[in-house]
Amino acid sequence: MKTHTEITNSINKPSDDFKNMQLSLNTRHSFETFIHTYSSSYPKIIFFITASWCNPCKLAKPIVYDYAAKYRDILLIELDFDASRETVHYLKVKSVPSLVSFYLGNKDNVCFGCSDNQIKSIFQTLQSLPL
Repeated sequence: MKTHTEITNSINKPSDDFKNMQLSLNTRHSFETFIHTYSSSYPKIIFFITASWCNPCKLAKPIVYDYAAKYRDILLIELDFDASRETVHYLKVKSVPSLVSFYLGNKDNVCFGCSDNQIKSIFQTLQSLPL
């Protein structure tokens, strides 16, 4: 798992940093450990579940990252649907693209399909919650 510094450095950066993180969250245990460990430092987290073969994911990705750049206190983590099957199943995600938000370590909201309005809504809803 990445160190606190590595996570801090990768917040809201659409880069390969997120690809490294997806490897450490490919089991339910590693996902639960991550949430338990980092939810106090990052009370607002959105997981973007995507797949390399998914064309709608490719269309949603720049929109998701634009909102992540706008809402800087939300930690965005991209999970690969195929590489993180156990975690995706645990989150009850059956299609991509999907966004799953967590607030204070608890699952808060889910968006399947991710239209522009749904993406905007999940970010704005999570942003509106107090720290």
